[in-house]
Amino acid sequence: MEATSLKELKRAIKDKEKTIVVTDKKLVWLLKPLAKAKISSNLNTGMATGALALATGVQITIIVTLGVVVVVSILKGYNVKLRKGDTEIVLEKK
Repeated sequence: MEATSLKELKRAIKDKEKTIVVTDKKLVWLLKPLAKAKISSNLNTGMATGALALATGVQITIIVTLGVVVVVSILKGYNVKLRKGDTEIVLEKK
């Protein structure tokens, strides 16, 4: 499924889509740090929030914009990969 907005991304995650391709430039920018993060899959919400809160304004922006539930769902349930010269993010179900 292609997600061209935050609303579509949230719906795709809620629906547990197998593959989600994020093409919205702002969402791609927000998700890039998650593509580079190596975080354990047995992480809980508090640990994920703490790990991201330790960081820069970018990670705080991710949490505020996407929401903790979405960020944790992505980190726990999906492999995040950059594609097409960093212009798309692909979320693949683990």
